[in-house]
Amino acid sequence: MKRAPIKILIVVIFTGFACLLGQLVLSFFMDRINERHTTIMEEYVQNREYMESIKTLMYQHQALLANHLLSENREVEQSYEEQEKNLRSELKSLIVSFSKRMKGGQREKLYHKVYSDYAGYEHNADQLLQFRRNGERDMAIFYNDNMLNPFLSRIDSNLEMLDKMTIEEINNAEDEMKQVSHVSRIIRNVLVVIVIGLIIICSVRSVSITSHLDKYKVQLEQELDEKNKKLRERDEKMLQLQDGIIIGMANLIESRNGETGEHVKRTSAYVNMIARECKRQGIYADILTEEYIERLVKAAPLHDVGKICVSDTILLKPGRFTPEEFEEMKKHASKGGEIIEECFDNLEDKDYLNMAKDVANYHHEKWDGSGYCKGLSGEDIPLCARIMAVADVFDALISKRCYKEPMPLDKAFSIIEESAGTHFDPKIAEVFLSIREEVTRSAMSEC
Repeated sequence: MKRAPIKILIVVIFTGFACLLGQLVLSFFMDRINERHTTIMEEYVQNREYMESIKTLMYQHQALLANHLLSENREVEQSYEEQEKNLRSELKSLIVSFSKRMKGGQREKLYHKVYSDYAGYEHNADQLLQFRRNGERDMAIFYNDNMLNPFLSRIDSNLEMLDKMTIEEINNAEDEMKQVSHVSRIIRNVLVVIVIGLIIICSVRSVSITSHLDKYKVQLEQELDEKNKKLRERDEKMLQLQDGIIIGMANLIESRNGETGEHVKRTSAYVNMIARECKRQGIYADILTEEYIERLVKAAPLHDVGKICVSDTILLKPGRFTPEEFEEMKKHASKGGEIIEECFDNLEDKDYLNMAKDVANYHHEKWDGSGYCKGLSGEDIPLCARIMAVADVFDALISKRCYKEPMPLDKAFSIIEESAGTHFDPKIAEVFLSIREEVTRSAMSEC
């Protein structure tokens, strides 16, 4: 009995020693996990920067090729080729540098897929430039529209898989941190039961660890918020670049029949005016949300993308079409929808994709059902196509074409008014006429 206090003391000492040793071990593992997590986060940020830079340069390269196809000046073409050469060299160097970060396992396999797809993209880019130098512009356009995009999509997909792989590693490290923290709390509770005298020591140590975790969590959240902000800024730049590619494609197509891109700008402006005035007047207000209008304005430039499938003989004919030629010309609407489906199927914004297809497919439909290509009538015609129809016809009337001179503005407005309820949705035609002064100013400023 006299030795009981000694035994208790020995138990307390050994328990305290075990507690201290256990806490030291846990702290050691926690520090190692923190270091590993920090390393993974740093690698994630650096890898993300590499991937975003690769994506940006790829889309800049495609935009440069599109501008090259639009050029009619040899000196400018040579300048574009020099820029393309420098850009490709920078892109190749970046991809090679990126390979040094992708050693071993699944990462290296995915990187090889990225490199292989880039090699395919580069080969097709060479073919496009060769066709352009040989004067085979239609083949160059075909390569630009149909051969480069699949490689870009696969590169994007594989880079995203690399990104997801790193995120999984981050999540695993966080799970380990949670598990270690959980074990720490269990040991602390067991030690409290064994010796009440060590409650204060265990509590202080536990609070210290918890505080450390909380501080680290706050720090991690702040770092992630900052990185997410930068990623959002990069995403916005990518969207701007995407819009530029779409506008460039539309301008390229319009240039075949003598237009310089002004038709695309003007019709987009008219569409924006009509949609916003409809919303202001409460017409189709349940459909015309801000997001809907923004998508419509971005989709408008693609309304005649199907003309790329129409031969120059028909497209540039100065006189009236024969019935057979007109039937061939009408196919550009449905072809436009198919092209958009094929070229932009990988877009995340499916609402935009569907709207762009509707605008291309149905902007020649008429309110009374006498249009093409489906013969839709009334509100069966998508609203976006009904708005596009008014803007497209009005601009066609006041513009010079290979088969006609420009029509005076007053006469063009009269035709829109006369066609309300037959060709056009009467509500939309009425709204268009109500903003006649605004439309006139816009039309005059573009002349």
